[in-house]
Amino acid sequence: PGERTRFERNEAYWDNPLPYLDAVTFFYMPEPVTRLEALRTGSVDVQMPLEAGQIRSAESGGVVVSEQASAGYINLAMRVDREPFGDIRVRKALQHLTDREFIREAANYGRGEIANDHPVPPFDPHFWHGQVQPGFDPAEAKRLLDAAGFGGGLNLTLHTSTITPGIQELAIAYKELAVQGGVNVTVQRGSEDSYWSDVWLVEPFTTVGWNGRTVDQALSLIYLSDAPWNESKYVNPEIDELIARARGIADQEARTEAYGRIQQILIDDAPRIIPVFKPNFIGMSTKVGGIAAHPSNW
Repeated sequence: PGERTRFERNEAYWDNPLPYLDAVTFFYMPEPVTRLEALRTGSVDVQMPLEAGQIRSAESGGVVVSEQASAGYINLAMRVDREPFGDIRVRKALQHLTDREFIREAANYGRGEIANDHPVPPFDPHFWHGQVQPGFDPAEAKRLLDAAGFGGGLNLTLHTSTITPGIQELAIAYKELAVQGGVNVTVQRGSEDSYWSDVWLVEPFTTVGWNGRTVDQALSLIYLSDAPWNESKYVNPEIDELIARARGIADQEARTEAYGRIQQILIDDAPRIIPVFKPNFIGMSTKVGGIAAHPSNW
């Protein structure tokens, strides 16, 4: 437990000659640097996931890198049932302190797509092309914070970890951006082994990484009022109704219109800030074949 899991070949497997491998061992390594070093030295054959910031070092060490665009993303989750995030003016201020291109460079090393605070990527057929992206505007952020009673500044603790590639870099980048609007962010790093149990869904302001999913799954798992993974504790009856109705619309144009309305509401209400979609990376030894990064990151 907490160290490794080993699967051995079943000699009596019905589909001879599969499986080809005699055994597969999964190792638990809690630090990104440790994982990469194990791959470079040959202690392991495959590293998944590989972080964007490790690619140059991996390739210089003879590692083969597989890259795949995805609908996965990194985000800032704000619990709207906890102050100060219950005030939409605070959330909109934090939205205006999001320089998406800056975050893409910092967290994705320039890779991936710019996002607009909802989980539908630009290459999805349900993406609403009429949306307007809130720009990076520290002056507007200050105005909104002043109206919300934080004219003297706002202090926030942002929880993060190395458990998902890019989210620690997101936290550090956002701290640098937020100060320009009068928001002082303290970045608190949690350990990988307890982040999902003790921090996510618990603390009011967290960084999170999500795998790509179909549009219905991406919305239903997070934005329905009673969803177990509703990390922002966001409750909107109109969103609930639209999600349930959109999944049953057979006509593509009408379905896209319903999903477009959902995207507009999420941009306007800003319960979560989703700045970028992230590619998926796998690092592997030159001895390995038959493995490639997958859009869903599975």
